[in-house]
Amino acid sequence: MSFRTKLLLVVLLTIFASVSVVAYAVTHYTQAAFEEMDAERTEALVAQFKKEFRPARGGNRPSGKKHCRSQLYRAHGD
Repeated sequence: MSFRTKLLLVVLLTIFASVSVVAYAVTHYTQAAFEEMDAERTEALVAQFKKEFRPARGGNRPSGKKHCRSQLYRAHGD
């Protein structure tokens, strides 16, 4: 092989290695960021679920028909 061919191969391998390292780093850090966001959203949804569906105590419990009607209107956006 000539010097020119060897130099071309070294340059190509260097570029390939650099692009591979950058692509891996971007993929790794992006995946970590999305997993963290997903964990935060899941935690917020679980907290909201627990807050909304905990058993009502004492006088805080809404009456039957009025509560059902308000839930129906809320569900349909009226």
